[in-house]
Amino acid sequence: AGRSAEENAVGAFRHLWGYLVEKGYASANVAMRLRKPARAEPNRRGVTVEEAALLRELARRGRDPLLDEVAVTLPERLGLRRIELCRLRLCDVDLDRATVEVWGKGDNYRTLPLPPRLVDLLARYVEDRRPAAVSLEQWQRSTETLLRRRPDAKHPTGTAVGRRRIEDMFDRFHRNAPDLFAHNDVSLHSYRHALGTFIDARYGRPVTRAVLGHTSRRTPTDHYVHVPLEQITDVLAAYEAHLLGDTGQSAESALRRGG
Repeated sequence: AGRSAEENAVGAFRHLWGYLVEKGYASANVAMRLRKPARAEPNRRGVTVEEAALLRELARRGRDPLLDEVAVTLPERLGLRRIELCRLRLCDVDLDRATVEVWGKGDNYRTLPLPPRLVDLLARYVEDRRPAAVSLEQWQRSTETLLRRRPDAKHPTGTAVGRRRIEDMFDRFHRNAPDLFAHNDVSLHSYRHALGTFIDARYGRPVTRAVLGHTSRRTPTDHYVHVPLEQITDVLAAYEAHLLGDTGQSAESALRRGG
């Protein structure tokens, strides 16, 4: 309905007039009188454990099963936005320390720990995408995009994929599990809803904000609350265990129902 365009326009005017005031070209930021449109209640919801297992299984049935599994599992376990997933580089993933540097909205970086099973998956994936002429150490330091096709004769380092690949993958999910998408309330962002709901109910709002990378609308109290990386490590490991508790049986039964 044009709400995002209106919101962006208001933000741009506010920044422009703020610059004019800072430089002395204007006495007041008149654009602050503009109201941003109210955000409608999102129609997305969090995926259930069973639905997450189904999507993982469908990802493994694609043309490049390992690539699609990584593209699904990273947002599933870490709650990454699509832009954050597409921006990831090989050098952002530290398998030895089990961490990943995420480049989020507003060009803000945050460090997230990788839960154990995700580390195993990424280790297999990084080795699978490594060009034969490049050592593993060099490849892990590469600034190449993480999501990429395998190397071949024409493309010795493979080719990067991004937004279009994710959209095509979810189109395939729609075709194979139409009931899951019948109400148009499940998307890649649903993983953030599921993770945020799990964390907020068990560990509180500061931990939720730290994991999801929310920095806007902070209260004075938020500036005094610090969440150590060790705590986030435990939280994400607990969420991974929650997701994988009965993965095999859940995926199998969900696939039967989803067609």
